[in-house]
Amino acid sequence: MQINNKILNRNNIIIFFFLFLILNYLFFNYRILARENGYILGDWVINYSGGFVKRGLLGHIFYSLSLYSNISIVNIIFFFSSLIYITSVYWFYLILKDRLNNNLILIFILLPSTFLFNFFDPLTVGRKEILVFFFFTFYYLKVDKIDSFLKYKIITFIAFITIILTHEIIFFFIPYLFILKFLYKENVNKFKFNDYSLEFLILFFGILIFFTIIKINHLHDNEVLCNSLQNIYLTKNTCWAINDFKSQITINFLYSYFLEKNYYKNYLLYFILTTIPLIL
Repeated sequence: MQINNKILNRNNIIIFFFLFLILNYLFFNYRILARENGYILGDWVINYSGGFVKRGLLGHIFYSLSLYSNISIVNIIFFFSSLIYITSVYWFYLILKDRLNNNLILIFILLPSTFLFNFFDPLTVGRKEILVFFFFTFYYLKVDKIDSFLKYKIITFIAFITIILTHEIIFFFIPYLFILKFLYKENVNKFKFNDYSLEFLILFFGILIFFTIIKINHLHDNEVLCNSLQNIYLTKNTCWAINDFKSQITINFLYSYFLEKNYYKNYLLYFILTTIPLIL
């Protein structure tokens, strides 16, 4: 009984839970990428072959690596995205491990809108949004070093620039950098600009890059971009996400799509399963 109690303590249960999440992620990530899903693999292989395009930086690096090394780009992206996810989960565990006695933390981990989201909806596995999670777990864990050492400031800045040129959504999360830094410096009574110099630098370049993307993104050639994928042995099915960049997505189209995929029913269920434990 004592052995079982040691094995089934809360910390170990969380470790087993995270291991389950990782295995679930690895399985569906490779399965989805191997099937050349146009909205997941297609998003990762966006590159600059047809000119500058949003989300193209890492995709161009992967494309060039695959083109000149003959390594399957599916394997490259699978390894990279899986490594990013595993590292993020591990970092998040480090953030939580001293707080696991808090029942609210435990509830948060088990909600279908947080870590279990990939389990409830496997088609969310392997998406570029994991880069945002990766960036903020790194920032949270290293905020003291980022605040003190130039090397960590440079790493953080380069990571942000790389990510915003790979997925522009991180632009909308920039305010959280200021919030995290403010909470870290909660013992400081007076706001000092110098304490937030890196965050303001990221904000400035974030605005500059974001509006540059909006202004010139439409200038790229979709056909050239899609044709470039044949050089790395991908079919044109991978171009769904790329072609959507220049299509007009209407409310009626989204409504029909959500109905077809049962998104309304599924996400209503996730919402209920999320709110009930929080209310309790």
